Amino acid sequence: MYKYIDKRTPRYIHNQGKLVNCCSSIAVVICMEILDAKKHSGKYTKLSPLYNYYKARTDTDDATEKLTLNEAINSAIQHGVAPQSLHNTPKPITLVAAHAKPTDAAQDMAKNYRIFSTYDDTTGRFLGYYTCSTDGSDSVAQWEKALARGNPIAITFAISNEYDQLSSSEEQEYLYKPDISSLDTENRHSVIVVGYDNSQQYFIILDSRGQKFCDRGCWRMPYSVVLDGIVVREAIVIDILN
Repeated sequence: MYKYIDKRTPRYIHNQGKLVNCCSSIAVVICMEILDAKKHSGKYTKLSPLYNYYKARTDTDDATEKLTLNEAINSAIQHGVAPQSLHNTPKPITLVAAHAKPTDAAQDMAKNYRIFSTYDDTTGRFLGYYTCSTDGSDSVAQWEKALARGNPIAITFAISNEYDQLSSSEEQEYLYKPDISSLDTENRHSVIVVGYDNSQQYFIILDSRGQKFCDRGCWRMPYSVVLDGIVVREAIVIDILN
């Protein structure tokens, strides 16, 4: 069975080279846009990855390290995310401009776009988002279950040479099948899982490298890559907005 999380999933493909060089912030923001569209029958507000990055950076102790998915999510819980129209990426991007403080109007509006978070004693986990398995036979089933409910999955995975060659694939399959023996697990990238195909045994991945990357911004991750427990390092389902 082939399934997208929702036919009304936003097709506004972010390009981190033009927005903010932080794939974690972009992944979290796209998940929020998808849920916003789901909540409002296909209509959604374009949100600012730069705002998420700025706010998350003010909360982290070491600004020299890459932002993690959890840091980006915690920022979206605490501060929300302002619309792109109120905190847009300056052109050209400069270090000074990228660190510009959001306006009061942007910070006020950001309160309307937050990831919901509360601890549920019954399930023993937070509601609003939760961690999925990244290895073992149950990982594929967990991912499919989340996607079938219409919930996007933000993942962080290890990059190999095969990823860099994805968009130039002659077969146009855009399948990411890394050579595990030469994989650098510290070289990572965050993206969003937006669908799956049981017959072809792969997940559909929405990247943040623009419309011209692979298949209109999307490529495919085989189930076998998820099951090996080596390539995917994080998988977080975001399922509720305030």
